[in-house]
Amino acid sequence: MRNHPPVHHVFPQLARAIGPLIGLWIGLSLILESLWEPPSTWPRTLHTIQESGIIRILVPNSPDTFHGEAVDFREFDRAVARAFAEHLGVNVALIATAPGDPMVAQLRRGEADLAAIALTREEGARLTFSDAILQYQLTLLHHRETPKPATLDALDPPIVVASESIEALALERVRDAGVEGIQWSTLPGVSALQLLSDVEERRQTYTAVLGPAFRQVRALFPDLEASRAIGPALPLGFGFPSSADPALVAAANQFIATESVRIDELIESHLNKPLARVADIKAFTRQVNARLPTYQSLFEAAAELVDWDWRLLVAIAYQESHLNPRAKSPTGVRGIMMLTLQTMRELGYTSRLDPAQSIEGGARYLSQLKSRIPDRIRDPERTWFTLAAYNIGMGHLEDARKLTERQGGNPDRWLDVSARLPLLEDPTYHAQTTYGFARGREAQAYVANIQTYYEWLIWDAERVRAIASSAEEVGE
Repeated sequence: MRNHPPVHHVFPQLARAIGPLIGLWIGLSLILESLWEPPSTWPRTLHTIQESGIIRILVPNSPDTFHGEAVDFREFDRAVARAFAEHLGVNVALIATAPGDPMVAQLRRGEADLAAIALTREEGARLTFSDAILQYQLTLLHHRETPKPATLDALDPPIVVASESIEALALERVRDAGVEGIQWSTLPGVSALQLLSDVEERRQTYTAVLGPAFRQVRALFPDLEASRAIGPALPLGFGFPSSADPALVAAANQFIATESVRIDELIESHLNKPLARVADIKAFTRQVNARLPTYQSLFEAAAELVDWDWRLLVAIAYQESHLNPRAKSPTGVRGIMMLTLQTMRELGYTSRLDPAQSIEGGARYLSQLKSRIPDRIRDPERTWFTLAAYNIGMGHLEDARKLTERQGGNPDRWLDVSARLPLLEDPTYHAQTTYGFARGREAQAYVANIQTYYEWLIWDAERVRAIASSAEEVGE
């Protein structure tokens, strides 16, 4: 750092007294200038956003959003934000924040151009909203051995939700809609994830979740039960500062109207999911807890090699072998990743029974398969196609995609292709294909199971982080 000569002043004593204050004021001014935009430039107009080439969108940073390193798994809020940015022809900066009131506060302070998926308010007092993108309904959750309440009136004890959560806001909306008798309390400083754990362990009796969250938490909390709906369905859309540029709001409404097919695809691929079977999840958690510690470092190393999420590799390995390095199938595949001898030799490995070779070989083979999926297919669809190819073979997968196209479906959309996989077992259809008969139902279930296992592993990591964070806060 350069040393400047001392400043001589006619009032040296005064200079010595106020000099540090002046320095502090200048430093604070520079910091504030870098963090704040003048009111004249905020909120930004659609033209300004398009000129800058980037739109800033708030997204909920809550336990029902996942951040896979290789796949954006069931992150509908982020997916629809990216789709809107693409519609505008700009890049997107996603700003994670707590849902509910904190998100509203950040919008009002001008920290983003809009929020992805916020509960709309008809009066528009604090924010401006787009048209509805979808509707969510609150669901009452409790332990499966807790008797189902006959009504929602005066539950004893009342429903408990996290303070400033989107569920707390939704309960207010339900009350405003005229639903009477619902009692709830809010807990500060607790995450929705911890609250669900408290209900499963019977430290709390009732809680509520909004929308498809129960389908997501079922894998992690198999003893929770969805009892009944609470109030009417509530519309959700993009939220904007109350003084937002009308042209930006109109562009959002145009996106919702003209891109309805794409939005429906995002809803299906990110939100719609069959409930996991409790018995399957309990067996999975028991075996993973017993076996994974031995092999976790191998999965992490292999995942780093191919730039995948190691938890996804674990989910695949569990589906293949239940993490048994000596597993063997009737078809001759062996090892923890259940590879053929030919595949292992082509990859340059010598032993399928060596966990390190099998895991690394499986990861590399998955990466090779993914590179053969057409570039136009984006994640998470691209990964689901890769998993199907790992199970059924690339040739049979292409047969299913061609059948999908012939029947008017989208061959680049996993849900469309998955629905046609069973046709590969039907002589009427597989006679028309290049590679003939295949166990399509098995491949269909294979991908669905891995999605469930992967989901559980991500949730478990979130739970461990939440517990560690709570312990640190208590220690402080």
